[in-house]
Amino acid sequence: EVHDSFRQAAGSFKAAVRGLTYARQGNLSFQINTTVTRRNLHDLSSMLNTVVDLDAVAWDVFMLVPTGRGKIEDEVTPQEYEEVLNWIHEVSRTAPIRIKVTCAPHYMRIVRQKAKERRDSGKDSQHPISYSKRFGSETRWASPISSVDNYFQAHPSCCSDSDRFEPIARSDDLGSTLKSFFGSLKSVSSEQENGRNAGASAHQSFRRGCLAGTGFCFVSHIGDVQPCGYLNLIAGNTRRQPFGEIYLESELFRNLRDVSRLGGKCGYCEYRMICGGCRARAYGVQGSYLAEEPYCIYQPRKGEKNSRL
Repeated sequence: EVHDSFRQAAGSFKAAVRGLTYARQGNLSFQINTTVTRRNLHDLSSMLNTVVDLDAVAWDVFMLVPTGRGKIEDEVTPQEYEEVLNWIHEVSRTAPIRIKVTCAPHYMRIVRQKAKERRDSGKDSQHPISYSKRFGSETRWASPISSVDNYFQAHPSCCSDSDRFEPIARSDDLGSTLKSFFGSLKSVSSEQENGRNAGASAHQSFRRGCLAGTGFCFVSHIGDVQPCGYLNLIAGNTRRQPFGEIYLESELFRNLRDVSRLGGKCGYCEYRMICGGCRARAYGVQGSYLAEEPYCIYQPRKGEKNSRL
């Protein structure tokens, strides 16, 4: 009922499950996407169980960006937002499938905070899942799996246990990184034929929570270039400018890559290089894409440490 109400189509849930069943029977891999709203907030645990039962390879949890129809009565509170991300972190360490989050840059902060907690306590992740009942029936897994350990190893900059970490891509060297990336685009096809991806090394630099303009963008069917599909600001048009020129030189994209321009607490947060806040959410709620993330309850500390990041 919740799914059908959200989709505004009776029978859509059964139709979706039927289609996924056919895909599984045909040996087609699939992932399931879920947008967290007030309507389904308390069903997340049972939804994860369903995703596993359907044999999906991944579950992608989207945090609602309050734009368009998303502005109408579906938003969760900032506190609930934080609780959902903590719950995702806990269950992702035990669930038998890959769980990822989208439009939730705070998750990068939470991952690093939890890694530090484990180091300080000397304990592994075998702890009670304190958020399960908060979001419905408890999940069915109790012991950690290796995928999360692999995640930490693959993201040492944002998930390491060290108190001091280097920023992923400083604003003063990101330009050269991007130029290297776009310069490699010409040879991507030939490299891929040889089993390599010429752009991979550049993409590895873009390990920030919000990727809008820092490794990701949206190009519409008429050539308009936006930082992401939720941030309805136009940086240029590919019918009038080369794409690389728009991406590298437009004021909009340059501002998004310069964390020193972030306003409010995002501007001095010690996690700003790995999080950055959702720029679309800031624009949708506060009217400025450089404003502080309105759904973050974390209160950053000020001082010398922050100025070094």
